[in-house]
Amino acid sequence: MTIDMSRADLPRANLSRTKTLVVAAAVVGAGAFGGGPAHAASVTSENWITRPDVLNRVLVMKPDQPTGAVMLLPGGHGNLNLDAQARLGWGEDDFLLRTRMRYANGGLLAIVPDVAADHKPPVSLAGFRTSPMQADDLHALADRLHSMTPKVWIVAYDSGATSALNAAARGKADTIAGLVLISPMLEEPEPASSALIDGVKLALASMPVLLISHESDSCSRPAVDRIKNAAAALKAPNFQSITIRGGSDQFAVSDPFEYPEDSCNTQAHHVLAGREGVVSRNVINWIDRQSAAAK
Repeated sequence: MTIDMSRADLPRANLSRTKTLVVAAAVVGAGAFGGGPAHAASVTSENWITRPDVLNRVLVMKPDQPTGAVMLLPGGHGNLNLDAQARLGWGEDDFLLRTRMRYANGGLLAIVPDVAADHKPPVSLAGFRTSPMQADDLHALADRLHSMTPKVWIVAYDSGATSALNAAARGKADTIAGLVLISPMLEEPEPASSALIDGVKLALASMPVLLISHESDSCSRPAVDRIKNAAAALKAPNFQSITIRGGSDQFAVSDPFEYPEDSCNTQAHHVLAGREGVVSRNVINWIDRQSAAAK
């Protein structure tokens, strides 16, 4: 199923851990984020154990009565440099980080994981997104979320899709209720590898999958085409694709050193500039519908 979205924004449809610090109890108002009810959300920075003796610092945005949970996987290198006060050292311009509080505003417990402690600099991040360790980390994070809510969803943007599909390919997404891929980038471990497309196929066969991309995003077009082709070949019944139109033609990053000069994450259509509201609402609406259908 493919849907084209143009100018109109749709209204909203009706494992141990160490907590480090509660930073804020923020009321995320409907007026601030373009509709929907307001939810009081605590914002914390917490250390969760994801592998033996390995901590993963996690940004946690928890409404009073969450209806489900979303794990938000940002793009780029993913090293957020999240501190104990829940301040981000990197990534404020990432699409999912720009929109992260919209999920709490929609009643969902949302987390954004940093890179695991054993892969912080000076350790190289090369190949980490396609590694067994990354898959294990995501599986452990999902298990922790399951202790708080019955359903857990992954929402992955840009190269965050590589991490999500690596987990699927390695059988570590078995507790995930569904997968959302936004402006996906597939960074295969080797040029001839099909590991991530194998992950796509496994995800399509086992869970609902939503794909969102801008019609003018040349960066993610190859990955979008591969995912759509896999869905068509499998005749995946729970696959939906949304094509975004419009938005801004320009995007200015807040930190000029955040991304390389030619990075896709500086290109307006890839980062869905000006379409933050419509994309986030579509994701939340889709999660609501999938959750209702599963009852």
